[in-house]
Amino acid sequence: MEHSVIDSTNTQRWYRVGLIAGRSYCVITVPTGDGFNDTVTDVYSDAVGTVLVSNNDDNFNEPISGRHSRNCFIYSAANTSEARLKVTLFSPGDTLIRFKMVDTALNGPWFFVESATSYNAFIEIGNTTNTAVSVTVTIRNPAGATIGTPQTVAIAGYGNTALNVVSSFGTTVANGSGSVQVAHNGAPGAIVANVTTLSAMTGLSFDAPLTRRQNW
Repeated sequence: MEHSVIDSTNTQRWYRVGLIAGRSYCVITVPTGDGFNDTVTDVYSDAVGTVLVSNNDDNFNEPISGRHSRNCFIYSAANTSEARLKVTLFSPGDTLIRFKMVDTALNGPWFFVESATSYNAFIEIGNTTNTAVSVTVTIRNPAGATIGTPQTVAIAGYGNTALNVVSSFGTTVANGSGSVQVAHNGAPGAIVANVTTLSAMTGLSFDAPLTRRQNW
């Protein structure tokens, strides 16, 4: 966790961050001391801070805290880039700000489809919070190439959805295997997901839970 002194003279701090296109992140700031010292964070996809990707002070969505700010987003830049993060003091006061950036994307190691034996894979996604969350689901082949078109879906608070690997991604996936990524704009833990592969012909099924690669 980084530390920054922000005060009435130095109301902004800038940082360089490396972000991956299509993944999701959450910037969380926490002020020290007893006063109410709020911040706003901005993420830019360029080196000079002009192309805004996400701006937020999301401290009243679950989990709620009046003394921190949270900016959770899917990184929408076309390519991997060295982005810029700006932390700004929103309410007056001299304070020490702690902040951290975490990768919130979920990753599933395997799905399997085979038309001859009717194997299909379903990606089940649930929202654990009381606020709507947007998710973008990407499937990839064993070489890491994206299959079809990533799908973006809004999931209502406490809601859920499911995508069919064979037909939900703009192309028919008749045979093969691969991996799954679920990026979202919720807080860490807001989204849970699982891949169920099953065959009505053989009567077999198995699950592959999605997990975050960065835990804290």
